[in-house]
Amino acid sequence: MFDDIYSFDGLGNFTYLHGEETYGAGLSVYDDNEDRCAVLPYPWNGANDFTYNLNEQTNTLTVIGHGAYIALPNVMNGYYEVGNPSDAPSEITYTLTKINSDEILLFIDAHRQDYRFTLERVLGN
Repeated sequence: MFDDIYSFDGLGNFTYLHGEETYGAGLSVYDDNEDRCAVLPYPWNGANDFTYNLNEQTNTLTVIGHGAYIALPNVMNGYYEVGNPSDAPSEITYTLTKINSDEILLFIDAHRQDYRFTLERVLGN
């Protein structure tokens, strides 16, 4: 996930581009079901169209569309793990904290485990 690019445009469109270090969390297309960096299956492969909603009053960021996610494809608030790609939700809402004008911290309360991810703005992408 260290080289993934998450893009939010001014029209509400959200896209992601997986790099070579996308964490598969046992969801890879490989048959061994290992937790490692891997090619992810549909719908987490970025093939669908996605949108987003940023709500600064509630400090939330929602990515919308079957397979939309940030950082971990099968983890979301209230769920430790979505085991089957066909059960991927149509949207995921993240709680956020603005660190500065170029960074936000996303928080996921995944029932049995909490996750935090920092997104930083990269100009030109």
